[in-house]
Amino acid sequence: MSQKLFQAACAALWGPQYRAPAARVLGIHLRSLMRYDAGERTVPPALFVRLLELLLKRELEIGKLKPKVAAAGEKGARSDARVEADHG
Repeated sequence: MSQKLFQAACAALWGPQYRAPAARVLGIHLRSLMRYDAGERTVPPALFVRLLELLLKRELEIGKLKPKVAAAGEKGARSDARVEADHG
């Protein structure tokens, strides 16, 4: 269970090629990360605490960006509609 959860959390933060960036940010050797990833070693609880901190930080960052991106999309949609009306 902890192996799959570790993999899912790392992939959510750094994408499918998460190993090197995850090891760097978590402050662990790449080989250690690979052992956790392969299920050869138990993931220490402290790493899950750190992953949670990083996930919460990312969640806040995304939350701040969502309304800005939505507004930009709405503005872009209105501009597209005007261009189509002018050339239609």
